[in-house]
Amino acid sequence: MRVNIYGVPANVLVRWILRFTFSKENVLWVDAACGNGNFTREIGFIPEKGIGVDIVEITPALPQNFIFSKKTISDWIGENTGRKFDVISSFEFVEHVEKKDANCFITNVKKMARLVIFSTPSGFLKQDAETDKSLENNPWLWHRCGFSPDEFEKLGFVVFILKNAHHRPKGNEKSFDKLIVYWGENKTSMRSVAWKVTIMSFLYNLIPIHLYRTIRDTFFLPFV
Repeated sequence: MRVNIYGVPANVLVRWILRFTFSKENVLWVDAACGNGNFTREIGFIPEKGIGVDIVEITPALPQNFIFSKKTISDWIGENTGRKFDVISSFEFVEHVEKKDANCFITNVKKMARLVIFSTPSGFLKQDAETDKSLENNPWLWHRCGFSPDEFEKLGFVVFILKNAHHRPKGNEKSFDKLIVYWGENKTSMRSVAWKVTIMSFLYNLIPIHLYRTIRDTFFLPFV
């Protein structure tokens, strides 16, 4: 199942998915490759316990009830194989590793979580030292692969396509959609959540200021 989404910020959409999936916030949530923690915090969902995993030098500003685990993703998975978590998320991570490693990561976390949520550009958005000179000495931020909506659907994910969410990224001649994809153990619940999020996205754009921004950012700016 895939749904086109216009104008809804990614953090708001993820918040809806979490709140429609869990009746209470007493969940154990792992955010893999949490970075500085800003996006996770902006979601506005406070779990009973959370773990942010990354190798960043500065301790990230994660949401309340989160602890930070300074490890590589592969090391963390290896140490926690056999455990079960309510949510494992990873935002803007899978595009930074080789495709085979990204697919291995996806396979592993689906075994470890009741709900999996990812975000990534739709398709291959080029990002490296050629597109952005400031990344010359930071290959961790280079993009090495891309995923299409079809690929995630074949893996059993519901796919939300945030239209033109990546506006003319540096070094690219076009705008890119962003994918918010989620997978759950309960397929009936997944479909129900998808419909609720679709309805919420419609209601979101009934608010005049939201509709103005949606028209500006989704239908006008990408073509300027």
